[in-house]
Amino acid sequence: MKIAPLRGENRKTKMPLIDYLTFNQQHIFMSNHQYKSITLFTIKFVILNTIITLVTVLGGLFLIPTGEVSLFCSSVTAQETVANIPEFIKLEGHAGYVTFAAFSPDSKTVVTIDKNNMVRIWDVLTGKELQKFSGHTDFVLFAAFSGDGETVFTIARNNDNVARIVNTSTGKELQKFKGHSRYLFSAVFSPDAKMVATASGDRTARIWEVSTGKELQKLEGHTYSVYSVTFSPDGKMVITASGDNTSRIWDVPTGKELHKLEGDTGWVYAAAFSPDCKMVVTANEDKSARIWETATGKELQKLEGHTDVVRSAVFSPDGKTVLTASMDKTARIWDVETGKELQKLEGHPQSLRSATFSPDGKMVVTVCIDNTPRIWNILSDK
Repeated sequence: MKIAPLRGENRKTKMPLIDYLTFNQQHIFMSNHQYKSITLFTIKFVILNTIITLVTVLGGLFLIPTGEVSLFCSSVTAQETVANIPEFIKLEGHAGYVTFAAFSPDSKTVVTIDKNNMVRIWDVLTGKELQKFSGHTDFVLFAAFSGDGETVFTIARNNDNVARIVNTSTGKELQKFKGHSRYLFSAVFSPDAKMVATASGDRTARIWEVSTGKELQKLEGHTYSVYSVTFSPDGKMVITASGDNTSRIWDVPTGKELHKLEGDTGWVYAAAFSPDCKMVVTANEDKSARIWETATGKELQKLEGHTDVVRSAVFSPDGKTVLTASMDKTARIWDVETGKELQKLEGHPQSLRSATFSPDGKMVVTVCIDNTPRIWNILSDK
């Protein structure tokens, strides 16, 4: 698949026709950010030689030389409504179902983990596998890039419920955290990477100091397993999600429970803060996601439309939208202010486990139990 900028404008309005064009052997994908529109055309390529391809689409003639795209003429009309986002690229190679995926800080690569503890790094534009790490003997829960994007650190758990940080470049264990009495469901670094938070079947979440492995806080109050824990962007709070049908917001320095978010009618699988820390979103067994006010614990929006359990929910980098992933095989993007569904990402053949935005807000990576994470282009208002 190739991506290239497209030069051209509407002859009457003098406005740009499309911002970029993506093409492969079967489809041509054009998007217009100004009109918030996308168009997917099925086309037939005519190979003239190894350098030039001519394509006629709705009266438009495209000359596609290597590394460049030029528009000679076009009658493509911009749509005024947003359609379903087409799939951008598949990341193929995992032998077992994928449990985790995340973008690098510069949005150029993605790290994925599968059930066999294989960690892989992929190029976002080509889908090419860049590196893989197979040295883990413990179940890998989480992976994070270093600030420069050059190194990946993983958090894994063993059968003794001990979490460990490993540098995948060297295979060296950097720290371990021992204290949970039951199965660990998730683990995450704080924004400054000085702390780790873990969530467990022992009904607690715990906060640890990375440099010493010391337990800083034990967050107690949930009456069922804690499935996820996430730091706020400023590192001052964490939010936990539990099978007791609640999420709870905690103060990191004191370990004090700040708010108990009640109203969900089923297990809460995941929760996350907005970029400004003023809101949180929860992913629920009742097929919905909910947006809450951090300061008061008040429910602001209920996002309804999924037809099965919602497994994850996160805010976009600009805080204007929420991305959800569901067992109904779709991921969806919602407007925070109105609660309206904006986009639906379809194509996975089985249940989704999670979905997350790239740091630049232009892409989404989805994780499905079909072994194949997928990266999607997302339209931007910018």
